[in-house]
Amino acid sequence: MIALLARVLLLAACATAVLTAPEPSRTTRNLSDNLYPVDVVTKPVALRDIVPLTNAQRLARGLPPNPPRRRSRTARALQPRQSSTCVAQTGTIAVSTGGYLSATATSYGEYSSTTDVSQALLVSFCVDTTVGTTFDLQTLNGLSAYPYLGAVQGFADRSRDLAAGSFNYYYIAGTEQTARGPAAPGVNSFSAAAGVAEAVESNIWTLTDTNELVPSLVNSDGTAVTPSIVYVSSSNAFAITSDVGAFTSNFGAAQPVTFTFVPATAATVPV
Repeated sequence: MIALLARVLLLAACATAVLTAPEPSRTTRNLSDNLYPVDVVTKPVALRDIVPLTNAQRLARGLPPNPPRRRSRTARALQPRQSSTCVAQTGTIAVSTGGYLSATATSYGEYSSTTDVSQALLVSFCVDTTVGTTFDLQTLNGLSAYPYLGAVQGFADRSRDLAAGSFNYYYIAGTEQTARGPAAPGVNSFSAAAGVAEAVESNIWTLTDTNELVPSLVNSDGTAVTPSIVYVSSSNAFAITSDVGAFTSNFGAAQPVTFTFVPATAATVPV
């Protein structure tokens, strides 16, 4: 009888401990293998209307040029001359594993990969060296409400900072335009799809002499870091992390890749 009573008291104590256990926080819960939030119903994110290709873009894709347009007889007022200009470049992004960054998104609102160049994401940027070395990549045929190719803080991150020894990561997704600086709350395609608010950066891209697009993010202390881009084949998406080893140890297989800008045309536009 005494033994039975002891068992009942032990079970009651265990049940009380379970019921009163605190809710795991972002920094204490077991996040292993949870690259994305679980048990959520994602929402579709709309794409932009198809943007007509320029003749240069059509020729680069092996298509015939656009038919000639009739000139309007309506006189147009002369526009004031702009004093400063930069070269706006438009093109696609080739991935080192083969294929291109796709104009379509995953169920979590991230840009994916495609081997079909006709489905490639078209981007445009204008580098003004008088302002800085990083720039925004505007998407021309991507996610309509999120017109910049940016970095969105990972759901499983312990903080917003990227560093050696940390598995912290950022999704590559559609974002609003942000000033150069640490990630801050902002609208983005991942949050729209998953219903989880995350911080974003858009002014993160640099271009090398070989046309490689290299990300440069800003940590919370203001220091810039140059992380790696990895391809996660299980989700057909990309992530940005400073420690590929720590990332793969926690989330599974991922392959380091490089992005290369493939120019389609260039035009001089006002700054």
